[in-house]
Amino acid sequence: MVRRSLQVALAVALLTFGGCSDNKEDPAIAAVCQTREQTQSAVDNSKPVSIEQYPEVIKGLEAAIEVAPNDIRDDFVVVHDVLKPFVDALVKAGGDTNVAAQDPGYAAIVDAVGTNKATAAGQHIQDYYSDHCG
Repeated sequence: MVRRSLQVALAVALLTFGGCSDNKEDPAIAAVCQTREQTQSAVDNSKPVSIEQYPEVIKGLEAAIEVAPNDIRDDFVVVHDVLKPFVDALVKAGGDTNVAAQDPGYAAIVDAVGTNKATAAGQHIQDYYSDHCG
């Protein structure tokens, strides 16, 4: 279970790090890139994402959902919907995965993160950022 928790942490880090550029061709794409850039500003990129920063990542995903073009919005929703309960559980447990694991629902939360659907959505978002945000 802890291994999957680490996978989620890595997924969150991958969603928040990296450069963005303005996309002059499509305002919706530019808005997605801007939400990523704003999330990056809220997260200290000089060190790994900490439990205190996870809620900022969730806020960034929520902002991206609001502005994302249809071809990527569903992927943001999938990632948000699996990461938010995970982040909420970890924040409630003070960042301690062993404490979080005591919650009977935690195993299902962690399992949801590792689904093919969630993994594919995360990869699609990464590819989208690479293709459109620089």
